[in-house]
Amino acid sequence: MKYFMLMAMLAIVLPVNGQKEGRESNGNQNNTDNLAKLSFSTIKDEETQGEKYGADDDPKSYLLRLSDPANVISIGTLIAIIVGTVVAGRTLKDIKKQTKNSETAANAALLNAQAVINSERPWIVITVIPDPEQKGLFRFRATNKGRTPANIVVAGCYCEVEFFPRGPIDGPPAEPIYKSSIIDPPENLIVSDEAFNINHGVNPESVIDSNSKRQAVTEPREWLCVYGQIAYRDVFTEPSGEPHHTRWFYSYNVDKKQMKPSGPNAYSEKK
Repeated sequence: MKYFMLMAMLAIVLPVNGQKEGRESNGNQNNTDNLAKLSFSTIKDEETQGEKYGADDDPKSYLLRLSDPANVISIGTLIAIIVGTVVAGRTLKDIKKQTKNSETAANAALLNAQAVINSERPWIVITVIPDPEQKGLFRFRATNKGRTPANIVVAGCYCEVEFFPRGPIDGPPAEPIYKSSIIDPPENLIVSDEAFNINHGVNPESVIDSNSKRQAVTEPREWLCVYGQIAYRDVFTEPSGEPHHTRWFYSYNVDKKQMKPSGPNAYSEKK
């Protein structure tokens, strides 16, 4: 468009100048012709380029420019980056999934192994048996109900006989306090289904009378309790590891002349 305007101005100006200057007009006319030829040549080149590539907003022209080798390399690089990012994301997701599955499998294997150990390990159980020969005497008996031997840890075995206040607030401490009543089993190694007596038994009536607690347990303001702990190891436990233990707590019913399991949970723990 600029070239057309330039040509129009030249067409108007040059004839006027040619009337005033004779020979110069001829020279100027030649220059005008040359400039016009150059202008038309430039316009033709632009039209040729337009025909080759099309207008800027022509979709065909845009596609032709995209097919340029430099653009093809850039587009290929961009696609490679996008594809690599997607693949890396999926790979990371798969790794996380595999890690989680591995942890789940490891935990399941650990639980299975622990279940096998628990099924094979020794389990000490405490029972109370009235002595058939001595009236009023109760025997506390420890029996290995597990499948493997229990090695008794004498230093962790106790049997306490004590009076505690009765009531919702008063009573035994939340955690058992073991003192000096140490149990000494005849043998430290107790095989499956083998049992031993804990000390020499307890005669509650004799203990009540000897401690002048008859009125206190009859009202009742207090109760007579027998509690303790047996510590032991199994073949799966390292010697330096923490031993297993079985705790028990029995209280004496004065009216029925019976020993019954009772007390806080901490006194009846099996570990």
